[in-house]
Amino acid sequence: MENIRYERSYLLDKGLHGEVYKVVNSSTGEECVMKKINTKKTDQAVFQNEVALMKKINILSSLYLVKYITSYVEKKNLNM
Repeated sequence: MENIRYERSYLLDKGLHGEVYKVVNSSTGEECVMKKINTKKTDQAVFQNEVALMKKINILSSLYLVKYITSYVEKKNLNM
């Protein structure tokens, strides 16, 4: 997995399993969206399903779907 750093810009939305932020890739300046799931409060099967779903969505091509880039655990949170 590549070592990409993101800086949080602002909170877009909150849901049952996490929060969604607008972020900026520190290396390229590219704006992205990141979902943050607390691994202590969420069953492991939930975030495994989230990652699997995002990888499946990546196969589709649409302006209305986000592209899955990476996922990593940082400070008790799964970031994807």
